[in-house]
Amino acid sequence: NPPPAVPAGELRMTVNVPVVEEPLAQALLRRSTSEETPEMAVTPRSVTAAGASLASLVEAATGLPASAISIESTRAAGERFTARFSTRTGDPRRMLWVAIEETLEVRLVSEKVKVEVVVLKARRGETPGLAASPAGQRFAKRSSDTVLSGRAMPMGQVTAMLGERLGVSVIDETGLTGLRDWAVNLPADADRDAVLVAVAEQLRLEVQPGTREQVRATLGALRERHGAAAARPGALKRPSA
Repeated sequence: NPPPAVPAGELRMTVNVPVVEEPLAQALLRRSTSEETPEMAVTPRSVTAAGASLASLVEAATGLPASAISIESTRAAGERFTARFSTRTGDPRRMLWVAIEETLEVRLVSEKVKVEVVVLKARRGETPGLAASPAGQRFAKRSSDTVLSGRAMPMGQVTAMLGERLGVSVIDETGLTGLRDWAVNLPADADRDAVLVAVAEQLRLEVQPGTREQVRATLGALRERHGAAAARPGALKRPSA
């Protein structure tokens, strides 16, 4: 049959649009710019970061807490990074770790040691003072001599902030999930004991100092740690979490 008539002055076209599939895998690791908003997200199929420290990238890649990672003098120690790794079938954390090794020429050496820790637990019959963040709440944090606070913050970052202030690893056993809003006001010149009391009272948590066996890891440059004839980074294995 002949095609239907087209009215005078009217142009009709048929365009075949190709189906664009998502890539099977993506990999990007570069130094961040000052304009990038800090972020970190890890899912079973992707790792996304901006303005991330080397320790936080290693934490995302290995599962070791940042507080357990000691960084020796490497040229990347004080820098910030942007990472984009995704895969349909593989492990994006493994992809990130290989990129860290090969691009930054570092090696991670780990050992089990007994360390001082603080364990956070929920009090029976009490609601912890870390409210669930409302939908759309933007991430924010504050750390000063008299205030520790966060908004839209996962518990892993809450314990990291507390650990930095206390100088020990903080372990979360509260059972809290999702993003949280919280704040702790501290007295001037608060020592560790004063910080522990403030956290217990204001966040309504049990705070239990103690010791635990943990993995401690040291990250250093290949040439610094193993000499000029060190094996290429790709030959190294990712440590088990």
